[in-house]
Amino acid sequence: MRDKRRFERLGKNLPVRHRTDGSGEIHGSEAMDISTGGLRLKTKEQMSPGRTVNLEVSFAEVEGPYFAIGEVVWSSPAPGGGFETGIRFLRIVTRDQLSEF
Repeated sequence: MRDKRRFERLGKNLPVRHRTDGSGEIHGSEAMDISTGGLRLKTKEQMSPGRTVNLEVSFAEVEGPYFAIGEVVWSSPAPGGGFETGIRFLRIVTRDQLSEF
């Protein structure tokens, strides 16, 4: 079967902190697929499509985390519990542009 993805994926899990719109709580999670277009996030809660998410992604090989604003595209139950959530990047931003972190 041919892969229909537009962007190549980085095949490693990365630590992510995220905060959804309307929430003051920052959650720790893990990105399981990441590309220049978005990521698949392992979460404890299910997120509604269309919801805005602020993200902080850490790469071990690169100094400092990266920050992004994303939109939930899909969310479904994950094997073993929790949820897998597809997030499309809307903008890559600086830490100063995300006052939540």
